[in-house]
Amino acid sequence: MLRNILVSAVGSALLHFGLVWGGSLIDRAKEQLKKEEPPASMEVMVMPQQEPETPDATPEATHETDLSDLAPPSQTDLPSTSSDSFFSQQIQPPPPPRMNKGGVIAIPTGPSNASVGKGVSQVFDVANLDQRPEPRFQPRPKYPLSLKRAGIMGSAVVQFIVDVTGDVRDATVVRSTHKEFENPSIETVMKSKFRPGKKGNVAVNTRMEQEIEFKLSAER
Repeated sequence: MLRNILVSAVGSALLHFGLVWGGSLIDRAKEQLKKEEPPASMEVMVMPQQEPETPDATPEATHETDLSDLAPPSQTDLPSTSSDSFFSQQIQPPPPPRMNKGGVIAIPTGPSNASVGKGVSQVFDVANLDQRPEPRFQPRPKYPLSLKRAGIMGSAVVQFIVDVTGDVRDATVVRSTHKEFENPSIETVMKSKFRPGKKGNVAVNTRMEQEIEFKLSAER
């Protein structure tokens, strides 16, 4: 029995020694591997340096314009023009009236003194008539409100033509005391009716003047 105890003790001692010694061997083996393992290296990839691109000279050559195509045509290519072309016509001034041949009547281009109004062939003054025009109807002039409120009185002289029908034409103001009286005076004369003047018992166009008065007493 003692033998079994000794064998067991020796076996356990050997087992314990084996475990301790085996662990130390493992640690030494790891340290040796660490010493022998080469350090980790980092690989760095260096990109190749790119050269700057040079502009292609061929596109510029395509955009170049041939200056010979834009050159103006030579003098010989231009059509020659003559100053004596048949399209040009020289205007000759008319000859003076005195140089006309006999029997030819020169028609004057300017307005005739006898024709003053529109559609009036001949106008006579009152002094040259056998019978002067007589008024048949004449409205009362419209008094300007601003002058009426200010108490201003005055008049305007109107020149006009009484045609062969007794109507009034071409009324214009010759003079006036105030400009505000001019338009009402013209309106009054243009609305008036006359018996036409006569010369040789024939109705004629007559030039006349009439004074249109503006009085406050007449407005009351």
